[in-house]
Amino acid sequence: ITTGNFRDLSMFEPIVLALDLLWKKRKDFELVCIGPITNDKLSSFFRRPYIRHIPSANLEEIAEALRSSQIFLFSHVNPPCPNSVIEAISTGLPVVSYDTGCMAELCFFNRDLLAHVSEEVLQKYSDFDFNRLYEKIEGCIKNYDEYRKKSFFHTSIYTRGKMVKKYVKVFSNQQ
Repeated sequence: ITTGNFRDLSMFEPIVLALDLLWKKRKDFELVCIGPITNDKLSSFFRRPYIRHIPSANLEEIAEALRSSQIFLFSHVNPPCPNSVIEAISTGLPVVSYDTGCMAELCFFNRDLLAHVSEEVLQKYSDFDFNRLYEKIEGCIKNYDEYRKKSFFHTSIYTRGKMVKKYVKVFSNQQ
């Protein structure tokens, strides 16, 4: 599954190109994509036989879809703190993504599911290699029980109460 507002090539193209490689080997999966397509350049990527697109859903529907999925796929250049990743973590899904932006911090417990991008602090989309993402997807499938167990153990690390307390502490300058 992947969720979001699909507005940029970096948010969907690498996922599809990686899954195209997987589709050549096995046809026993479906990618559920929840969210609007706001960039016409992405429309053709949504026409793969393994993709089911749901243009809009409320929070309850998204939560249910996440709970009934096995792996969350995410791609974006230098994401600051994507809600979709936090939602996936909160439902116990292993997150497969690129090691860019905040992803290593958010997914510290399954960091080896993050595909290397570059040594730069701010990466470029041209640094994204879908083959590396494919390798992480394959690794997650092969060791699914291990990754799911770690993910499920960390479902409550980003609760609203904990986050509010941390914000208050930072903004009130408390150490």
